[in-house]
Amino acid sequence: MNSRGDKVMPKLSKQVKGFSPSRYLRETRAELRKVTWPTRDEAVKLTIVVLVTILVMAILLGVLDLIFAKVLDLVI
Repeated sequence: MNSRGDKVMPKLSKQVKGFSPSRYLRETRAELRKVTWPTRDEAVKLTIVVLVTILVMAILLGVLDLIFAKVLDLVI
């Protein structure tokens, strides 16, 4: 803020360069090399966890939907 209380935008020290596809791909490859990838066993276990969670939530939502439908049938 300046002395009058107005917000002042900071000036950029460097100009923004244009998009370079080759630079983007180099940087992406470098970042992907840093990733710790899960083992096959870990991936299988995590996939099972996700599928079980989805199944439980689907059943829960189905039961709640059935209950609300029955309650609305009684009310209406």
